[in-house]
Amino acid sequence: MSPELANKIAAGEVVQRPASVVKELLDNAIDAGATHIVVRLEAAGKERIQVEDNGCGMSPTDLQLCLEAHSTSKIKAVEDLQSISTLGFRGEAMASIASVSHMEVRSQRLGDEVGHRMVVHGGQQKTFEPAAVEPGTRVQVDQLFYNVPARKRFLRTDATELKNALQIVQQTALAHPQVHIECFANGEPVYQLPSVETYVDRAVALFGASLRASLIPVHEDAGLLRVRGVISDPKLTKKTRGEQFFFVNQRPIQHKILMYHVLKVYEPWTQGREFPFFSLFLEMDSEDVDVNVHPAKLEIKFSDERSVQRLVASVVRKTLNQALGVPNMNPSEWQDEQIDKGGEAGFSSGGYSSGRGMSSTNPMANFEKGLQSFGYSTLKGGAGKSIADTVYGTNDYSTSDYGTNDYSRNESPQAQTVATLESSTKNFWQLHRQYILSHTRSGLCMIDQYLAHRRILYDQAMEDSAQALPSSQQLLFAQTIELSASDYELVKELEPELVRMGFSVDLLSGRSVMLSGVPADLSQGGEKSILQEVLDQFRELDHKKGFSRIEKVAIAYAVHAAIPRGKSLTMKEMEALADQLFACQDPWHDPLGRQIVQMWSMEDLASYFS
Repeated sequence: MSPELANKIAAGEVVQRPASVVKELLDNAIDAGATHIVVRLEAAGKERIQVEDNGCGMSPTDLQLCLEAHSTSKIKAVEDLQSISTLGFRGEAMASIASVSHMEVRSQRLGDEVGHRMVVHGGQQKTFEPAAVEPGTRVQVDQLFYNVPARKRFLRTDATELKNALQIVQQTALAHPQVHIECFANGEPVYQLPSVETYVDRAVALFGASLRASLIPVHEDAGLLRVRGVISDPKLTKKTRGEQFFFVNQRPIQHKILMYHVLKVYEPWTQGREFPFFSLFLEMDSEDVDVNVHPAKLEIKFSDERSVQRLVASVVRKTLNQALGVPNMNPSEWQDEQIDKGGEAGFSSGGYSSGRGMSSTNPMANFEKGLQSFGYSTLKGGAGKSIADTVYGTNDYSTSDYGTNDYSRNESPQAQTVATLESSTKNFWQLHRQYILSHTRSGLCMIDQYLAHRRILYDQAMEDSAQALPSSQQLLFAQTIELSASDYELVKELEPELVRMGFSVDLLSGRSVMLSGVPADLSQGGEKSILQEVLDQFRELDHKKGFSRIEKVAIAYAVHAAIPRGKSLTMKEMEALADQLFACQDPWHDPLGRQIVQMWSMEDLASYFS
């Protein structure tokens, strides 16, 4: 095949989206020893990506060679693969990018009298000439995928592609705090990150000053492994992933098992439902890690996987305990006393120690598993019956209600006691502050209170969004919220949908917004965090098909505004929740399709004891 075709095929692995280009160009700038890098994006990188650095620059010969496939100065022999110290090494990125774009490269070495400029369209060199250039290199990529329309059609919205590109800038900035990095989107400054000395300072510059008080530096030598970076206090968590970073020898990686072990350390506080912030840097001999196992170099292999996992978890646990000040502190002290976890996590009398001694028993999970073993089915209301008839029943069960069952003909004392209790109790009760139970005309009904409220809030939000004036409650004191760069851009894109939900948001300078109104049905106390949580959840939903943007915003709002599992409800609150649920168009499933209601007939219940 022709070199052009080969490069296009290679581009399919190396260049998947604008963020891929940003990553490769930033890697090259870092490898060139740059101390100042400027990134400029137009239309989220779809129209233009420009990366300029003050690194070592290239000679005229190297400038022409850099666009040849498998041309690199970073490794020379097979043995070099065992000791890679640079971010790039394959020599295919520049050729691949050039094959699917219009590219211009300007470069000059420090000390050279003149630099050079090269223009390439679709892999074909158009211009090579001397040019006035500052020492360093500037690469400009225009019209990405202009000659690969199929690939261009698969690009996401500008907000999503910009978020992906900014995540690459974030990773590079976190890994290299000593490098001054600037980033602009459509001419507007996104990041202005001067050189700093510590990982904490760089994390604060990226994610906001409010983070500083909750960050804990990590600095530990564990034999051949050195762990540096920053982790968050257990109180600083989010309900969605996205701000957990791993680096190995300054290279950003994805490692599910390492992620699992670090999150496991936090589990006594988070119950596995929320995610802390951390940025961890593992330093080890290059011979002990293989980075050449993934096209994008995101996945790696350690020579001793198990030891690395244990050491990283041990370092995080030790750092966390030292920062909290009490070697054997009980994580339950950090939890809201009003929240009852329903026995989901227990602690030994010796307190918290390396996560051991905790009970992994989840009573509700075992209860549900036991019921499933009987093969029960979900009833969705018989034909011709109203939902009220299906769900709500009287408390007056007489023996005639059980006439078809053997045990009803000769009631035992125990059965008589149950009947007496049943007739004297109210129609709703709460199980482990998670489920609402009610006896019905035909048996027993169980409602997941969180999923039920999620359905109610979603339906209300969609109804409000269709109104000319959505329901909104104005805050007594407007709140100024500092956002990350990608969150700020997302608010700008979602502003029409947020307004339709009942939010009143004003964009301020410096990545801040002013929140002066929230949806009318939002409970008090959640105003400050709801906007951030909606943005985080929207990103989690962005890949889901079949939902409009307004529906995704409504789901994101409902997910985080719903009453949580673990909240105690009064009888009136349970009754009101059930009434509102069964007034919804689909009370049986939440907006994402999860089952809300489980029902058992008397025959089902009787079969469990036969």
